[in-house]
Amino acid sequence: MKKCLTVLVLLAWGAVLFSGGAKIVYDFERDTYYGFYWMLDSELHTWVGSSDYVDIQKDVFDYLFNNLIPRNEKIYRDLKNRLRNLEGLITSKDAEIKTRDKQIEELKSLITSKDAEIKTRDKQIEELKGLITTKEAEINDLKGKLDKRDAEIKTLKDDSSQLRSRFITAIVIGIVAVVGLFVVIFVLRRRKTESVT
Repeated sequence: MKKCLTVLVLLAWGAVLFSGGAKIVYDFERDTYYGFYWMLDSELHTWVGSSDYVDIQKDVFDYLFNNLIPRNEKIYRDLKNRLRNLEGLITSKDAEIKTRDKQIEELKSLITSKDAEIKTRDKQIEELKGLITTKEAEINDLKGKLDKRDAEIKTLKDDSSQLRSRFITAIVIGIVAVVGLFVVIFVLRRRKTESVT
């Protein structure tokens, strides 16, 4: 039993001296995880043939692998998630920009067509202004002719009034002459009748 107990004590002491483990660290640049193996004592590392192990104080070791590295990994993951979200946002904004660019192109073509319509309308307006000027000249010419005709009509009315007055005067003179002639004939017959009687 003593032997067993001694073996157990030696095994327990060896387990403590040869105890080790692995810590996993994330490599941000390569986006991979690496395992780091550790043992409690560097003398044992050399004794067991592991010369690539490095001594580090336990509190520094605990701080690095239990606090700093996990916290940095969490910060990195958060930043990576934010970056993914921003990339998604950029993609959606790019799609919006493409849609807006398409709308801008459509509006540009609409503006171009409207500009062509405006130029056509401006040309029509100029043609109508020319037509209005021509028609105003024709109207002024017709007004001049109408004024001339009105003057001719007035002259003809005046001439007609004078002719009517002359005609009436001639008729009155003619009637007076005829009446005078009848009076003379009547007076002469009466005298002749009186002289015969």
